[in-house]
This record gives sequence, structure tokens and C-alpha cells, in this order.
Amino acid sequence: LTSTNSATIRAALVALDQMKNGGLQAADVIRHMSSPDAALRASAAWIVNQHSDWGPELKSYFEQRLAKAADLTEVDREQDRQLLASLANAPDIQALLLATLTNNSNKAGRQQSLAVMASSGLTATPASWLDALAKVLTSADKETLPLAIAAAQNLPMPKEGHAGLRDALAKIAAD
Repeated sequence: LTSTNSATIRAALVALDQMKNGGLQAADVIRHMSSPDAALRASAAWIVNQHSDWGPELKSYFEQRLAKAADLTEVDREQDRQLLASLANAPDIQALLLATLTNNSNKAGRQQSLAVMASSGLTATPASWLDALAKVLTSADKETLPLAIAAAQNLPMPKEGHAGLRDALAKIAAD
């Protein structure tokens, strides 16, 4: 993993990931998530996608990425969205998405969190997400509102529904 050749690093990462007792650590992979080499970046993303058990380490990495979401390229935002959506069942990632959604000072991060939630494919939505989404719907600007509505449409609801979301969506429909 100390090689300067990206093909060698890719091969080592994949081999260590696939080996029983390979000892691959989250930090070994995460540092290559922003590599200028597209193939190395893709390999690191593939490995990360297999490891929702790396929640705390991934939370730290994605926390930094969401904080500067406005500065990322569309390609980087899309890769982050896909990875976060695939890791959304991890409690640490759920907490990160909630914290970013409720942070009014980071509009791009909030929008990214909404896009992730909408595409997460969860079978059950954390109640805290639904509560926060209801609040976002009542105060969203014109760029954020469609993302919030998409999240409300795509997230699974509890059998009894969610009164706050229902009220927020009814208010939007009435306006």
C-alpha cells in the first residue's frame, strides 16, 4: 500500500479486502477515495461499499465531504451520493445524514443529504429522519423543496404514516 503505482495499490487493496485475515483497515482505503486516478478511486469506492461496518471511519470522511459539498464537482457529489445511499443502513451514516439535514448553514450538504435519503432504498426509515424532513419541508427554499419532496416520496413510511410529513405536504399542496 506504500507503492506510488496506482495499479499496484488497487491490486493490493482488493487482494487484502478479499483475503481472510487480510487486515485491511478503513483508513487504508479511505485515503484513496479522493485519488486523482479514477480507477483507484473507483476501486476504493467499491471496497468501501462492501463495508458498512466501517461506520465511524466513513462518517468522519463523509462529514468532511458534506461540509464542502458546494465545492465538489458533480461527479464527486454523485459518487458520494451513491456511496452514502448504499451505506445508509449504518447507524453512524444515518446520524451524519440527519445532522447534515438539520444544519441550516450548509445548503449544499443539506441538499446532498436529501438526495441520499431519497435514493437510500431503506426498508424502514428512522423516525428522526421523518421528523427532520417534515421540518425541512415547511421551510425549504425553491432549490431544496423538490429534493425534500422526492425524499418524502421515496422513503418508506410507517404503517400509521407520519402526521408531521402529511401536514407539511398538505400545506405545500395548498400553497
